[in-house]
Amino acid sequence: MLEIDDVHASRGGAPVLSGVSLTVASGEIVAVVGRNGMGKSTLMMALMGLAPVTAGSISFLGRGITGRKPHEIARAGIGYVPEGRGIFHDLSVMENLLLTVPGGKRGRAAAALVQDRFPLLRERSSAPAGSLSGGQQQVLAIARALAPTPKLLVIDEFSDGVQPNLVREIADSLVALSAEGTSVLLVEQNATLALEISDRAYILEKGEIVASGISAELARDEGLLTRHLVI
Repeated sequence: MLEIDDVHASRGGAPVLSGVSLTVASGEIVAVVGRNGMGKSTLMMALMGLAPVTAGSISFLGRGITGRKPHEIARAGIGYVPEGRGIFHDLSVMENLLLTVPGGKRGRAAAALVQDRFPLLRERSSAPAGSLSGGQQQVLAIARALAPTPKLLVIDEFSDGVQPNLVREIADSLVALSAEGTSVLLVEQNATLALEISDRAYILEKGEIVASGISAELARDEGLLTRHLVI
């Protein structure tokens, strides 16, 4: 489904990624883990057309998307939840959801459908998004990305600043989403959680993939985790 091949990318004019390659199959959860400052968010931004790819290629569903504009990549079927969530605090929950779907009845039907997945958003539908807790805002950001029914959900640091009970709820919803056929590519500093819910994982260090494999196997390799993940 997704193929990132030998990608080099920069951020703020400085090179960050040095030949990153990874794949995501249909219905699979793939995690990218690593310490802070290793290039995880830059990788997600390069995938979404928000950071320049200086070499290598990215393809989705067999079509090249390297260098395409973010809205074109989203329309190709990729939903994106950025680090920091990117919600509009002054808009209501419903207005945030409607931003990513067509206008009219079709868009409202899509927004209503995603609220069925996350009932707390239905309860707060008319509330300003800024009035939600950090965890609720993260749920809203995920729901907004899912409203157009993407084939791949890309999510950056979903546990950051989120209360533990909602972290678990979000994690479970991602597992359920993959079981329904939607692929998930997640960046997450909480490596224990990421390895628990993902099928495969890549460890990123200083802009390069230093290890990859079945998540459960990587989680059992204490030496590997100590070298690359423990601060």
